[in-house]
Amino acid sequence: MSIGDPFYVNSDDVEYLLGIVRDGLSRPSGQDPTIGAIRRLADLGDRTAISLFHQALNHSNVTVKVDAALALHRLNEEAGLKALIFFASEDKSSINAIRAMAKTNDPRARDFLLQLKTSSGSKLQMFNGDMMPLGKIIDEVLGVEVSNGNRLYIYKNNQQYGPYDESAVLEWLRNGQCALSDLAIRERMNDWQPLGMMFPVPITTSADLAMEMELFDSRAEELQDLYNQAEQAGKHRSRQLMEKHRQKLQVLERQVYSLKHQFPNSDDVAIMECFLYVRCSGLPMADDNWNGALHFLHRSISVIDTPNARLIRASVYLKLNRQDLALQDLNHILVNPVEDEELYFAARQMKDDL
Repeated sequence: MSIGDPFYVNSDDVEYLLGIVRDGLSRPSGQDPTIGAIRRLADLGDRTAISLFHQALNHSNVTVKVDAALALHRLNEEAGLKALIFFASEDKSSINAIRAMAKTNDPRARDFLLQLKTSSGSKLQMFNGDMMPLGKIIDEVLGVEVSNGNRLYIYKNNQQYGPYDESAVLEWLRNGQCALSDLAIRERMNDWQPLGMMFPVPITTSADLAMEMELFDSRAEELQDLYNQAEQAGKHRSRQLMEKHRQKLQVLERQVYSLKHQFPNSDDVAIMECFLYVRCSGLPMADDNWNGALHFLHRSISVIDTPNARLIRASVYLKLNRQDLALQDLNHILVNPVEDEELYFAARQMKDDL
């Protein structure tokens, strides 16, 4: 696994990783951070996680249980391969398990897949959005058929999709099904990046950066006002306001990525990008999708580490009952100079409440 994997939890704190897995196993639908923690623990070779991996084999989420089986195999636990073979024989989890078995480079796994191919006959399975013969799917994952590498995977709504042809992705960008801030990666590449940086964005901005900054600030205020109104409104009205917020956010996205292409080394544009991701985090928060919000807040902080983004992330960590991580963000704010006194006192109050 690599840190380019959007699920990946890049931490060496084993107790923290184990906590994520325990929390995920207690939730029937828990997936995103659980998968990342399982993959990181497997990379660390930590055997204290073995009992949790065994529990995860019974989880309702296919990706969680298949990743747990793969992790057990990497830790030389025989139960790992046995579980993968079992999952590969189930309709619901077969494709995930077949892909995982191809990654093991274990001759026994390859032999099983070739036997499965022989016995599958004309059986069809959904693969990359199409119904395909199972034998052809096995050929593809084992590398018998090689892709041209131009297709893309997309990370959206806390899930990875694809691969898709470029033409399809471009059409989704045009009709709004994909956003410029959605992450994507080409086959056989290692780095995820926003779609807005992978494709030429029509230059909709002027060459006057100062004027663009004023326009950005105006749009940002509108977004903040809409979000504040949505928080105070009733359920139906709130949904209407958040939909309007989403539409205006798309306009802001186009402006930011257009400016990134025009001024790739501008600190001012980086500040805009940082703010954009903070605003993007508001959409999943409105649906109580706290892990989805974290995804955007991590990206904001990776561009520019701002106290505002850390304060929001601390509040999200508290929603996820991760007081330890919330304290890390709050302490970071309190020990570093903060120009905004109101933000500083908000962080101090939040820490005192803990």
